[in-house]
Amino acid sequence: YKTPKAKDNEELERKYWKNVTFNQPIYGADIPGSLYDSGVNEWNINHLGTILDTVAQEYGVSIPGVNTAYLYFGMWKTSFAWHTEDMDLYSINYLHFGEPKQWYAIPPSHGERLERLAGNLFPDSLDECSSFLRHKMSIISPSLLKQHSIPYGK
Repeated sequence: YKTPKAKDNEELERKYWKNVTFNQPIYGADIPGSLYDSGVNEWNINHLGTILDTVAQEYGVSIPGVNTAYLYFGMWKTSFAWHTEDMDLYSINYLHFGEPKQWYAIPPSHGERLERLAGNLFPDSLDECSSFLRHKMSIISPSLLKQHSIPYGK
C-alpha cells in the first residue's frame, strides 16, 4: 500500500487513475473523534467557533461529522467519492501527517452537470435514488470531466 515512486504529483495522479480499481486500499472512515485533547483550542477541528456550535450548546444536539470531528485514516489510493457535503455545508480538513492529499472540487454552478454525467455513467444507481451522489459511492476520473467540459479545481 506504499505510494509508488513518481517524478511529480501529475505522474502520481495518472498512476492513481490508471490503477484505482486494482488492489483496493484499506480505509478507516467516519470515525468520531479528534487527535487533539479537548482542552486544546488551536488547530482543533472540534473548537472552530462556528454557528454550528449553537446546535450543540443550546439544543444538546451532536451531529457526527457536522458539528463534531471525524477522523479518516488512509493510504495510497484511499479515495472518497464525489459528493456534496452533508446539508450542503462546507468541509474543513486537516492533514495531521503523511503524504499530501489530492482534492477535486466542482464549482457549485456546474454541480447539476456533474450529477447528469454521473446519472449517465451510473444509471442503475440513479434508478435507485435520484440523489445517489450523496451516498458517496461513485468516483469519476477528471479526464471524463474534461471530456464533458465540466470544470474542476484540485
